[in-house]
Amino acid sequence: MANLTGRTALSTLLRRLTVATPAAAAAPRNLTTVTATPSPATTTPTATPATVIGSLPKPSPFSGLDAAVIHGADPAEATVQAWLRDFETNRPVGIIDLPAAVFNAPVRTDILHSVINYERDAVRQGTHSTKGISDVRGSTRKAAPQKGRGMARVGTIRAPQFRGGGIAHGPKPRSHATEIPRKMWLHGLRVALTLKYLQNQLLIVDDMATSIKKTREFRGRLVSHNWLYGNKNMSSATPYTGEVELMQYRNICRVRDRYQPPTAVPLDVPAATILFMPAAFKGTNNLLRAGGRLNGLEFMEAKEAEVYAIMRNELLVMDRAAVELLHEKLKFQ
Repeated sequence: MANLTGRTALSTLLRRLTVATPAAAAAPRNLTTVTATPSPATTTPTATPATVIGSLPKPSPFSGLDAAVIHGADPAEATVQAWLRDFETNRPVGIIDLPAAVFNAPVRTDILHSVINYERDAVRQGTHSTKGISDVRGSTRKAAPQKGRGMARVGTIRAPQFRGGGIAHGPKPRSHATEIPRKMWLHGLRVALTLKYLQNQLLIVDDMATSIKKTREFRGRLVSHNWLYGNKNMSSATPYTGEVELMQYRNICRVRDRYQPPTAVPLDVPAATILFMPAAFKGTNNLLRAGGRLNGLEFMEAKEAEVYAIMRNELLVMDRAAVELLHEKLKFQ
């Protein structure tokens, strides 16, 4: 009986739905029936945005950092802002617009890894060499009779299985250099500069010309900039690089482990390894003379910029002319 009641209620509900839904035959006769799929000629085109930013980077993958503010609609003209500092005092003197195509490019760690391997393979000496069976010293006579001993046959004592014999398939001098597309290397350089910008490890100065010629005076200036720690307890000092999670991309690339400072250090131990990259050394000769003998400092012209050199140093210091030079080199054609 319960089954019958349930079926009756279901049929009643279906009848009500049928009455509530208008039938197709109830439409006026003078209107033709429209099919569900419109013809290609009547398809409405999808509206496109007025300005397309292009392949701009996604929000920063680094936790705790705000995404860079993009200015401009054209990808070639989009810029990000950074402080312009005085090299003598390390104080901000203005704001500089950096090209977003160079300093805010999409972060591709796979390309960065390939480019770093390419650069490191290019500097391998490849002078390893071993002596084969024809190179080692020894007699050429047959070491034992071919038959009658009941042992394995022996042709020469210079064979690899004997002590003092040649090395089988040993390394020979060769080039370890590999090849990658030039566009891949250029984008790897963009990724390296972008990571320095996003991790607050990029400093832009107006000019690197300095009147200091003494190493002691230059070291004192770096200490005053908080780039080098003086002779004090470093256990409570905070490294310049910031939080540990900001080092995730460096750990992926396995370029350098994070520096763990000891309790007491000499004067020339850097808080962070620094790469000075002026547009040219002409006019900045005092920089090389004063800082060339300090530990943790590296100097390189912008036209010779290398991805591995940028990534293995904690801090990158560039001047305004170097930014313009890299923009001309790395801008999208």
